[in-house]
This record gives sequence, structure tokens and C-alpha cells, in this order.
Amino acid sequence: SCLCTMHQKNALLLKMLKKHNNLFIVNLDQFIKNFTSEQIQKMLDNCNVENSYTYEQWEKVEVKVKSKSREEKVKKKMKVVTKVKPKVEFENYFKAQVLVFREHVKRIKNQFLVQRNLKENLPEDQIYIHMDFAEDYRCRSQEEVQSAYWSQTQITIHPVVAYYKKQNK
Repeated sequence: SCLCTMHQKNALLLKMLKKHNNLFIVNLDQFIKNFTSEQIQKMLDNCNVENSYTYEQWEKVEVKVKSKSREEKVKKKMKVVTKVKPKVEFENYFKAQVLVFREHVKRIKNQFLVQRNLKENLPEDQIYIHMDFAEDYRCRSQEEVQSAYWSQTQITIHPVVAYYKKQNK
């Protein structure tokens, strides 16, 4: 499953709605695929919520951290925060999120189809390069002393895969 912010925000919303509505949908893909706008409205109408919804969302929040020189700095970090919205406001928010999320999923599926098509129909004189990145891996010694934890080196990895055809293979 995808770990992008959009997927995870919507997964948290669906998880909360499951608690209020006895939903048997296992994941976001099933939900987006199987629920029409009318069914979503019916589901929201059947939620046993009085006045407001309390839910969790990923958000960038400011946190105070101490630098190496012991100065306090303010940084933004992604964290799960608890939010409360009045019932009608939340329902409108959720329906809007579903529309945006459907477009997000549609775009992802299209990108995968285009990538697959490029790889499968790659001419012999061209290369298809797929690049990504994974950040903030920490380097550690297997038997490091406890105080070394606070001075670990971080690296960024850039995995790259190159596709090419050789004599129709």
C-alpha cells in the first residue's frame, strides 16, 4: 500500500468512520472502488455521531528542538494530530477529500500504465531510467557505545534502475 500523505490521511479518515458505522471495507482501494457518492452520503447519515467528529490527520507541525550548540530551534515535522470538526463541516470535508483522492488514485494508475508501456515498448536505441530516493538513513556501528547514538551520520540513498533492450529481449 502507498505511504504518501494523501493515502495515509484518507486511511485515517476511513479508520475513524469504521468505528462509527460498522464498515466492513478493509482498505481505501475497496472503498474508492465500491462506494458511490450516494452510498458515501448514506454511510455518513448512518454514523452514530451527535455533534462533531474527532479524527486524526497527518500534518506538518512546529516542534522545538535543541541544536548541537544547545540553541532552541523551531522545525516543522510531520505528526499525527487529533482534530475535531462539527458534524456537517466534517461530512462536507470528507466528501471533498474522497473526490480529490479518487483523482489522486486515477493519476497514480495512469502513471503506472504509462511506465509499464514505456518499458514494454522500449526501442533498442533508448534507455528508460527510473529514479527514486530514500532519505535520512542512519549509519551505525554494530557495537557502538551508547553516547554514539546522538552523533550518528545520516545518508541519502538514490536507487536507480535502468531498462534497455538488447536484440529483442
